[in-house]
Amino acid sequence: MFRNRQTVLCVIVFVLAFALRFSHLLELRQTVYFENLLLDAERYDEVAVRLADGRGFDEPVFTMTPLYPACLAVLYRLAGRSLFLVRLVQVFIGAAGCVLLCELARRWFGFGAAVGCGILAAAYRPFIAYDNILMAAGLSVFCMILSLFLLQFAAESKRTPIWFFAGLALGLGVVLRPNLLLFVPFCLGWTVCQERKLWWKPAAALGAGLLLPILPVTARNVLHGGDYVLVTASGGMNFYIGNSDEADGTFLPPGGEVGHPTVLMVYGHRQAESELGRSLKASEVSGHWYGKTFRSIGARPFRWFGLLLRKAFLFWAPKEWPSSYNIDFMRGRLGLLGLPLVGFGLVVPLALLGMALSISRWREAYWGYAAVLSFWLALTLYFVLAHYRLPAVSAMLPFAGLATAELVERALAREWHRLAKLLAPVVTVAIVLHLPRFDDTAFKTVAHLNLGSIYQKTSNHRAAIKEFRSVTNS
Repeated sequence: MFRNRQTVLCVIVFVLAFALRFSHLLELRQTVYFENLLLDAERYDEVAVRLADGRGFDEPVFTMTPLYPACLAVLYRLAGRSLFLVRLVQVFIGAAGCVLLCELARRWFGFGAAVGCGILAAAYRPFIAYDNILMAAGLSVFCMILSLFLLQFAAESKRTPIWFFAGLALGLGVVLRPNLLLFVPFCLGWTVCQERKLWWKPAAALGAGLLLPILPVTARNVLHGGDYVLVTASGGMNFYIGNSDEADGTFLPPGGEVGHPTVLMVYGHRQAESELGRSLKASEVSGHWYGKTFRSIGARPFRWFGLLLRKAFLFWAPKEWPSSYNIDFMRGRLGLLGLPLVGFGLVVPLALLGMALSISRWREAYWGYAAVLSFWLALTLYFVLAHYRLPAVSAMLPFAGLATAELVERALAREWHRLAKLLAPVVTVAIVLHLPRFDDTAFKTVAHLNLGSIYQKTSNHRAAIKEFRSVTNS
């Protein structure tokens, strides 16, 4: 019935991934989180409703990605505002992404790595959670996986049209998650170094595909807002959040503001205009926050260098740093998320071992190394969030699959000495990453307040009081 074992594996991985995500969807449907959206998700839904009604975007220059609410609007237009359907589509896309990762791991490292990668991706807790949340995270992960797959296919086949489609997937990813731009130089660098005399053909095709989804966003910012903004104008504020004197490397909104994107951007705009004493365009507001941050860095460079080191470590830490949704908080309230699924704390040691094992043939998995490095740099320069880190996880998983396959192979062959030598660095890295104790009181407080607000909104006052009391008692 099936042509080969890889086809069978892909089917198994898809079924497993879909089953876990769909089970979480059914469970989530019975909770107050299902219809009552938080912060970013609430904002995306508001914009999508406007678009579906034909009213257009409500901001002259984009401060949040326009692609995700546009996708939501298409579904709303076709089938009405069904949050179940939206999540079901995302579940399907997430499961398909696991299959692509499985095939990518096979191309890099062989069938054994594909098995390990597929199972790890299917059962990765944050993937399961964010595929059921109305945020751009799940779609950005899929675009990252698709771009990695197409980049690998293009490098193998040396067919110029494939480079174009790889660029297109990458461009869609940039519109969804602008920090993906740091991955672009690594991609162009490969075409120049590896394609030699004809490097311009793949580079041009990649660039054309990359710009195709980005330029309409830029053009809309120019035409409607009169402002030259490539994708979104939130870069300066985000840079300030991640590098100000009050920053700790995670998402802490300035001025005691809540993390709602509209409130945060309005605060940033008004504060910038107040400090400069004149009205500002969105790009000027972003520039002001960049400038203010750089002046702060110049005044205390050693403090900032220490902050960079902290963020560089936080990127690898097993903690799921929250913004709108606190996955660690939800684990205690949703049965499936509370199961012993795959977490970041398992993926990282395995991925680092896989990178070490494959370093002698790094060209075969160049795109994975480059993607992980680019996202590490991006989040170290700004701040670390769980859903910002997800695209990097997709690049780590094939390496983790390779390590898993190697460990299993040594165990089955009863090569205990070799197995111990492989396990030693994995266990050491895991211990080192778990040693620091980070104070997550503020994150728990926000999670309790958000849940209490939802209960209050739904007139469940007893449950709301319980959540609010949890804040005062913590």
